Amino acid sequence: MLLEQVINFLEAALVLSTLTNALSIAAAAYAISLARGGIPAKSSTAESSSPCSFFLWHRLRTKAQSHGARP
Repeated sequence: MLLEQVINFLEAALVLSTLTNALSIAAAAYAISLARGGIPAKSSTAESSSPCSFFLWHRLRTKAQSHGARP
């Protein structure tokens, strides 16, 4: 009885590990395609599709708004 429970637990752990690896690979592939510009950025205000430039733009914009200036 205990052996069956251990086997079931290990099977469940293997399935969970496989699913999380698949999700991780999918997320990494999406991030790489975003960084390379294969998928266009959703924001029309960002000048390039690079995530770094969008975050820099957003940071500068929020900094300017906190000082009362218009972007």
